[in-house]
Amino acid sequence: GIRDFVKKSNNEVAALQQEISDKSDTRAGAKTELTQADEDLKETNGELKSLSEYLAELHGDCDFLMDNFDIRQEARTDEINGLK
Repeated sequence: GIRDFVKKSNNEVAALQQEISDKSDTRAGAKTELTQADEDLKETNGELKSLSEYLAELHGDCDFLMDNFDIRQEARTDEINGLK
């Protein structure tokens, strides 16, 4: 009768409340993970920017060396010949 209905309803409510609690915990955990992932992404993007700047610097140095290699080699050859 009615007692069984109330008991069953109370059990269902308790189960649903537990499900809400579990999902809230899962959501909180996901938010924490998202915050950490956002921080990691910012850090990684900062590292990528630094590496990109370093690469550009190295590229510039390399271009300078390559552009001036023949001139420097000729100067060294003249220096060596001057010592002979």
